[in-house]
Amino acid sequence: MDESAQRQGQISIYAGEVRARTAMELGLVAHALGQHQRVCVVQFMRCKDGLGGLDILDQRPDLTLRSSEISEQFCATCSTFGDQLSALKKMQDAREAIVSESFDVVVLSEITSAIACGFVEEQEVVSLLRQRPAGTDVVVIGACVQPRLGELADSVTETILIERKGDVVESMGIEYWRESSQVSS
Repeated sequence: MDESAQRQGQISIYAGEVRARTAMELGLVAHALGQHQRVCVVQFMRCKDGLGGLDILDQRPDLTLRSSEISEQFCATCSTFGDQLSALKKMQDAREAIVSESFDVVVLSEITSAIACGFVEEQEVVSLLRQRPAGTDVVVIGACVQPRLGELADSVTETILIERKGDVVESMGIEYWRESSQVSS
C-alpha cells in the first residue's frame, strides 16, 4: 500500500526570527529531499535573486521553486514593499501545488508575512489548507502566526533570538542577508 495513502498529511507552522525561519526552511527541504519526497517551495515575499541556500537545492529534480517576481528585497516587519499581484500569483501557485497531489511537501514560505501585509487573506489560506489531499504535508513559514492558521495547524514552532553579543557582524555562510532586508530587533 502507498505510504501517503496510509497517513494524513500535517500542517506545520514555523514563525519567528528571520535567520531562524530561513534555516528551518532549508533544513526541512533538505530533510524531505533526503527522504525521497517531492517538494514544492512557494516563496511569497522573496525574489528570485534572494534564494540563498535554496539555490543549491534548486538543482534537484524533485524540488520545484516558485519565487516571487518582486524586484525589491522585502522586510517582513516593515510592510513597506512588496507586490500584491505577485502575492496573488503565488496563491495560485500554492493552490496548484497543494491540490495537484504532485508533491509530498508544499512549503508556503513567508505566507504569514504576506497575510500580515494585507496581500493575501488569512481565510483564503485556511480554505486552501482544508482542501489539501491526505498525505500532503504543508509547511507555513513567516514572521507571525495568525489565529485561524494556528488553530488549524498540527504543530506551531516559534523561534526567538535570545541574545546577540555586542556588535557581532553576520557571517556570510551562517546568517547573512542583504542590508536592505535586515530586520532590527
